[in-house]
Amino acid sequence: MNAPSTVGPIIMTQTPFDPRVNEADGIAAGRVGAELSTGSRIVEVNVERGASRVRSLTDGFAAAGRADLSFDGAHLLFVGRRAASEKNAVWEMRLADGEMRQVVAPPFGCEAAIYLSTLYTLDAEQPVRRIAFCGPASDAGPNQFFTCRTDGSNVQQITFAPEGVSDGYLLTDGRLLFSMGLPADSAAASESPASNRALFTINVDGTDISLFAGVGDGPAWRGRPCESPDGWVYFLESKATPLGEAGSVVAVRRARSLQSRRVVASTDQGDFHSISVLEDGRLLVSYRTAEGRIRSSYDLYILNPNNGELSRPVVDKPMWHEVDPVAVGARPVPHGRSSVVNTNTTVGQLYCLDVSSSDSMNGSKASDRPVAGVRVFSASADGGVLGTASVEPDGSFFLEAPARTPLRLETVDGRGEVVRTMRSWMWLMPAERRGCIGCHEDRELTPPNRHVLALRKSPQRIGVGDPSAVIEPQEGP
Repeated sequence: MNAPSTVGPIIMTQTPFDPRVNEADGIAAGRVGAELSTGSRIVEVNVERGASRVRSLTDGFAAAGRADLSFDGAHLLFVGRRAASEKNAVWEMRLADGEMRQVVAPPFGCEAAIYLSTLYTLDAEQPVRRIAFCGPASDAGPNQFFTCRTDGSNVQQITFAPEGVSDGYLLTDGRLLFSMGLPADSAAASESPASNRALFTINVDGTDISLFAGVGDGPAWRGRPCESPDGWVYFLESKATPLGEAGSVVAVRRARSLQSRRVVASTDQGDFHSISVLEDGRLLVSYRTAEGRIRSSYDLYILNPNNGELSRPVVDKPMWHEVDPVAVGARPVPHGRSSVVNTNTTVGQLYCLDVSSSDSMNGSKASDRPVAGVRVFSASADGGVLGTASVEPDGSFFLEAPARTPLRLETVDGRGEVVRTMRSWMWLMPAERRGCIGCHEDRELTPPNRHVLALRKSPQRIGVGDPSAVIEPQEGP
């Protein structure tokens, strides 16, 4: 291992670790789970001449962690609870003097929070800055993403995933990148749906959900992404048990995420728990060696993304796991986004230009079998068939469906037999009009320039009982 070069101040989470465990308790003791353990704290670390000085920033909290740094480097957004019996709330701290305030306290708690860029609607006087947080929408429900203004008002749910979401990260182009569970039939028979997760993007108003990486690469847990200044996105991927505990470091290009996958460092050399990118493009990682797996804590290292080489530990405190690091400093503000979402309506629209377009390398059709219709499912326990829309002779369709509802599509032939099935969930936001080129089409294609037959008619209404609400002006973001 190489000696670590100088790094500036680091903010990270420390989670208690007790190495004095017997063999039977070793697995549980070495694990860093999704729950924020009591005793976890946020610390600032300064590294000088190989020695590290640690300063706690969250004294008085029963648990605090998963900090996100504001774009100007002056504030921290984090989750924490003052008492062990409380649910995690979202807090903001000013680094200069430690002054903090509670931003929002969701009724069912939250797992993490991040800063977003601005959101703009046509009826708003100016763009509004927002944050996102992740937590359950109901007492027994899976985690979803919500956004709110920086004062905690105007809370909006923006994901509706039946298997839940996690690990949000704001890309430099303004999209929210996150990990989402896939349906059971997208995983191998031996895998549970919760253990098969891929990366997706949405706009910060919940529109335009799109696959980013993972579907088609085999069942695995994927999460904890971050982006480098040169356009690479790094994330963890694990096919081991327990899934999500640690994984290999994988990289894809933000601009061509489905065509540029490479493994930077595998779990053969040890476990990686979390990643962040330094200003010079090196990676700050939470890592423990293969020899120390389970019975040792995660420490901070620097990883060279070009050759997979690790430095010697930057921070190594044996009684703590050092996870979720972020270097202190300003960073560019990602692009803001405009929004067409209007909560005065309860439907969205979806159109497809040609269901026969596929993602095959040679541009062949998705199937030689003629497609007569598209069947729409929701995520209800009874199978959730909302209805079937007809497909025009040119392969196009145009439908209106319930908003804020997890949906999946499958194309069917004239006898109602399945031709192709979606491998992930999607949803429409209120007043969203979303289009796709085809069925599992190549996402780098430019759509054909033609006025398809389906868009010359009114949309077919699927799962929508009453006429759409009149779209009227609404409150800004």
